[in-house]
Amino acid sequence: GCYLSAEELNVFHERGASIAHCPNSNLSLSSGFLNVLEVLKHEVKIGLGTDVAGGYSYSMLDAIRRAVMVSNILLINKVNEKSLTLKEVFRLATLGGSQALGLDGEIGNFEVGKEFDAILINPKASDSPIDLFYGDFFGDISEAVIQKFLYLGDDRNIEEVYVGGKQVVPFSSSV
Repeated sequence: GCYLSAEELNVFHERGASIAHCPNSNLSLSSGFLNVLEVLKHEVKIGLGTDVAGGYSYSMLDAIRRAVMVSNILLINKVNEKSLTLKEVFRLATLGGSQALGLDGEIGNFEVGKEFDAILINPKASDSPIDLFYGDFFGDISEAVIQKFLYLGDDRNIEEVYVGGKQVVPFSSSV
């Protein structure tokens, strides 16, 4: 999708096609920078992906960080007048992915009636790469902590994982 024209993006929109944005793969293969803002302008469904066949990581956190980086590169090179926000990229990783797969009626956010897929993060975990400061506790604490987790966190900060309402991490002894 890195080199789709406006006309091709219109066809994607008209036909209901989706794009998987895999910035890690694009950077690793030097295959280009997807202009996500242009894709969104054409109202094409887009989700964030982790194509490890062409990249080096299956981590969605890495994909989020690289998507922000690619967007910043497009801003620096004056392709775009703004960069994607962390909130916009987080949306690509969650609801955007479910929309791209046609599953947004079932998963992708915490709306009532959807499956409960979530992680419980602990920014103060042992050996955590996240530093919390006194100022992090002013204003909307959850946004500051989530932002630090998305930029700095890793698997050490993930205490629990829920898929379809079932806790899968830490692993139950009955599994």
